[in-house]
Amino acid sequence: MEEPSGSFLDYIYTWLKWRRFIIWMSGITAILSVVISLILPVSYLATTSILPP
Repeated sequence: MEEPSGSFLDYIYTWLKWRRFIIWMSGITAILSVVISLILPVSYLATTSILPP
């Protein structure tokens, strides 16, 4: 079984290479989730039950 080749610096380099994409996708996801939560109608559901003493 082969050892995974890659050091910590390789991971940092990969993150730095793709940081704009990661930041853009995170921002777009956050904005879309806020827009969708504001568009959806507010609905609440509650149930209660009374137990005899």
